[in-house]
Amino acid sequence: MYSYLTEVIAVDFVLLPSDQEIQDIIQLNSGLFQPADRQIVLSKAGNLPHLSLLMGGLSVKRIELAKKKLRALATSLGSFYLKIDKTVNRNDCVSLNVEKKQGLQRLHETLMDEFDDMMETQVTGDMFNYGTVISDSSIKYVNSYWQQSIGKCYWPHITLGYGKLVDGTRIPKLICFDKIGLYHLGNHCTCSKNIFTITLNSR
Repeated sequence: MYSYLTEVIAVDFVLLPSDQEIQDIIQLNSGLFQPADRQIVLSKAGNLPHLSLLMGGLSVKRIELAKKKLRALATSLGSFYLKIDKTVNRNDCVSLNVEKKQGLQRLHETLMDEFDDMMETQVTGDMFNYGTVISDSSIKYVNSYWQQSIGKCYWPHITLGYGKLVDGTRIPKLICFDKIGLYHLGNHCTCSKNIFTITLNSR
């Protein structure tokens, strides 16, 4: 059984692409010219490509309740087909900009409402998945999330990694997200460890 070293852990509620599209995004990540001292390596074994819905700290004692809420929510959701309209480079980190459709925004706000009283807005490095050094920027991003990245400020995107894409790289125009999950965060706010994942209803 997966164990936790702290009573509160840093988590991310996410949408996950279909298996084939996960592999395609991993290929994009592997083609990045990333600096040696700052890398994000996406893989199916860990650090899955994902679209963040809500971040923060979650008490380990409330994980089972969070799973129950996600399971109930998933029964009312179908897969999301979302357009990628461009790549974005912020602070030398490359992301796929995901279309902010009304249904996606509504899901983000539903999670805000469902988990508002459960989420901690301040985390520390030891609350992330252990085994790697956690950067100050990772901690800062999570701690500023509820002030800067929710509601109207929500920015749906898929992080590819640091550096630059190779010229002529083929970027997907449409991605199917067919699972919703809860993950323990790793360095650079990656989906480091699966806590719970459920497949959405097909439409």
